[in-house]
Amino acid sequence: MRNYNINARMAGILYFCGTAFGILSAVVGGEVMASVVTKAPLSDPDLLALVGASTLPLTGGAFLVLMMGISLAGMTVFLYPVFRMDSRELAMGMLLFRGALEGSYYLISAVVFLALVLLGSEYAANGGDAALQ
Repeated sequence: MRNYNINARMAGILYFCGTAFGILSAVVGGEVMASVVTKAPLSDPDLLALVGASTLPLTGGAFLVLMMGISLAGMTVFLYPVFRMDSRELAMGMLLFRGALEGSYYLISAVVFLALVLLGSEYAANGGDAALQ
């Protein structure tokens, strides 16, 4: 029974870390990341100029989103033996859907934010409006 207590504690620690990384991603990521998290409108209608001006905070926010995904997907690995005591099928479903799908979602989100940073920095380097012509 001691092994299950360790697994449950590790799952709780990873869940707490995932939540902390999620909150920090909105704080560190700047206005763009905070608008995605809170669904608030941006102050500047030119999104690429806003992203080009704040590439470092958005890159840090994307890293924290990736860390959130790793910790929340890893939590399911520790919860699997605990939930397996009740039902193997539900434990495997939690591992696949919560672990694999949620981990994939956060990985794709981090890649999209990094692609947005790359696009915004190219937009800012080429003079902004000149790229639209």
